[in-house]
Amino acid sequence: MAKRSSSASRANRELSDNGARQMMGVANIGVDWFREIADQGLNQSKAVLDGYLSIGKKAFESVDRQAMDVNSRSMLVAEETLSNAFDFAHKLVSVRDPQQLATLQSEFASRQAEIFADQMKMLGRNAVQSGSDFAQAARREAERSRTRPGR
Repeated sequence: MAKRSSSASRANRELSDNGARQMMGVANIGVDWFREIADQGLNQSKAVLDGYLSIGKKAFESVDRQAMDVNSRSMLVAEETLSNAFDFAHKLVSVRDPQQLATLQSEFASRQAEIFADQMKMLGRNAVQSGSDFAQAARREAERSRTRPGR
């Protein structure tokens, strides 16, 4: 009977050990699955953040380009305005009658208005172009991030 008890005890121990090994195997499978899911999630998050950073970089490049364009155009406007003012001053010196003065002043004001209107049109076109450039860059980056490996 002692032998039977010992053999039953051994069988119970083996059964218990097998059960523990199976449970550890199942736990390891769960841990491996969780690691894979976490790794995929991290890869996808990195791809999305890389896309956002790239879009941000393109936006700043667009803003820099627009600022340079505005600066350049502003200097041209200043030059045109000063040139127009000096032309007006030179013509003003040779004015002989009030009618000539009125005509000269009207021409000067018209030219100044034209210069500033051109400036506003250019600023509007630059703003629209920059917005369009940014939208295109955002679309390209969104598409690129969708097709990156790890997604």
